[in-house]
Amino acid sequence: MAPTVRIAHAGEVPAALRELGLARTRAVLVLVGGAQSLAGAQLDAVEQLFAAVVVPVCAEVGAAVVDGGTDSGVMGAMGRARAATDAGFALVGVVAGGTVVGGRERDTDPEVAEPARFEPHHTHFVVVPGSQWGDESPWIVAVARSLAGDAPVVGLLVGGGDVSTRDVGLLVDAGYPVIALGGSGGLADALAAEGAPTPSISVVDGIRDPERLRAALGAAFG
Repeated sequence: MAPTVRIAHAGEVPAALRELGLARTRAVLVLVGGAQSLAGAQLDAVEQLFAAVVVPVCAEVGAAVVDGGTDSGVMGAMGRARAATDAGFALVGVVAGGTVVGGRERDTDPEVAEPARFEPHHTHFVVVPGSQWGDESPWIVAVARSLAGDAPVVGLLVGGGDVSTRDVGLLVDAGYPVIALGGSGGLADALAAEGAPTPSISVVDGIRDPERLRAALGAAFG
């Protein structure tokens, strides 16, 4: 398994990243969205888009990617896309210990009926407290903030449901722009139908027009 640290308090995030050998002041893409809800042909299309657009852009700008780290949905797609293209950027999974096999917290608080597994292509993991899906959400933002320093942080929403609603809210509250991938279903398509309700959220139909997503990511990273 990739290098892993376990933390209990938000103040431990900077030291945890140093322990993992992750330098600060680098751009960060925060990937949020569908886990089990994204599957089949839709998931295949997202994975192809990641390999063709998202992974190359992150490699070009030197951005790390931070996500939920489990082997499902968008997180699995990102792990496989990064591995297939042999990109060199850090892919950091932030995982609530009680939701994943081997996360330890499950030994004392086994509330998740079907725990996930660590996605095998991630380069680093930060295991945080929690036994419910979504407990990792504020920690994802905290890791991204600490890792980025003064560099840009950009959110990418793909599909998504209730947990992703919280993820997007936390990113917007932190002052980070979010790109919702139109055509990926779930929350992203709901936001597209609403016309992106806040200036911090933009909707890009990257499934049908990958170059629009490439341009949006490039502009967001500056």
